[in-house]
Amino acid sequence: MNEANPLKTISIRAAARKLGVHENTIRNWIDRHIIAAFRLPTGVRRVPETEIDRLARGMLIVPSSFPEDRIGPAPKRAEGPGDRTLRSYPRR
Repeated sequence: MNEANPLKTISIRAAARKLGVHENTIRNWIDRHIIAAFRLPTGVRRVPETEIDRLARGMLIVPSSFPEDRIGPAPKRAEGPGDRTLRSYPRR
C-alpha cells in the first residue's frame, strides 16, 4: 500500500449500521473470517470499507423507507408480561 492510496477503514459500529446488523454480528463475522479486519495498537478493530461494500452487495438490505405493505407486516408477538414467544403451544 502506498501513501497516495491509503486504506480507508471504518469502526465496527459504523460497519454494523451500514449493514443493518448488530455490532456483535460484525465481531462474530471477523472471528469466523467472513470479514477481514485488523487491530490497531490500542486493540480496537478496524474494518476496510471495501470489505463492507463487498458484503453489502451480497446481502438483501431493505431500507427503512421501503413500504411495509411490500414486505409484509412483522409477526405478532404473544400477549403477556415476559412472554417472548411468537406462538403459545398447549402444555402437556
